[in-house]
Amino acid sequence: MRSHPNDSMIPVIDHLQQMAEWFNSSARDSGLDVALDPRSCLPQLRNPGMFHAADMMQAYEHCRVTEEQVGVAVRAIARIISQPRRSGLIDSKQDEGSAGTAIMLMFACPVGFLISGIRHAPLYLTANEHRRLGEARGKIRGFLRLYGDIGIIPSYPAARPDAQGHTQDDGGLDLVTYLYGFLEADRYPSGQDFLTEIASAVTARRMPGGLAPNLEAFRQRANGNGYEQIVILDHTLCASGRSSGAAPSRPGPVLHAFAEIDASILDETTPGVVVGISSGTAAPSMQGPVWKL
Repeated sequence: MRSHPNDSMIPVIDHLQQMAEWFNSSARDSGLDVALDPRSCLPQLRNPGMFHAADMMQAYEHCRVTEEQVGVAVRAIARIISQPRRSGLIDSKQDEGSAGTAIMLMFACPVGFLISGIRHAPLYLTANEHRRLGEARGKIRGFLRLYGDIGIIPSYPAARPDAQGHTQDDGGLDLVTYLYGFLEADRYPSGQDFLTEIASAVTARRMPGGLAPNLEAFRQRANGNGYEQIVILDHTLCASGRSSGAAPSRPGPVLHAFAEIDASILDETTPGVVVGISSGTAAPSMQGPVWKL
């Protein structure tokens, strides 16, 4: 019996197909008119001479998402698209697993573009620690390695502006192609491999006292390139600085981050959205913008 041409990739192939099923099931339930189609990226995984096999296996081991993370993220994406420019905090009980949900929110960019024609530029904001930033960039790079080439296909031809360099012949696109289009528009300096460049371009640390000005600068830069911002406040803003003896009602750093954001950035008339990921119960004062997903 002939062996599979690349047996080591069988778990990866199975997972990508499973992840697409999770996404598509949640998308149907949420009324999103798109679907993930991994078939275009499977032939290279079956190639016994696949160049990035070791990197793909490492991404599979450390960066793969769960069904729960995909479901929460898809429901959040549906909310972002159906209620544009409405920011909010996802009240998640996933603890550390919320990192996968946060990175999955980057799919809101190509999905929103296919459905509405709006281009979002993502910014993944971590705690103010170099270690956290490095971890986030590594996770995003692995995430893009694993899922970035999956095709995103509209259920019907969307009425959207022409997007030369973004779309594929079938009317779809993938996450890496979309993000690299933003990277080129932003003139990010070259010199590293493109996944590393993308991960660097879409991440930043939260600088105390400077969150609102930094987000405003990012918004203006994105707007100048024809994009609206989507800022993702990652789970480390909840996890960092939390002591075991803290009172349950004490809001975490992500809530402080929301409070620190200038009102004009969260205003519904301002292009863009800010989404936080909380791994604990939100404070009562946050009931307005909290998303129970």
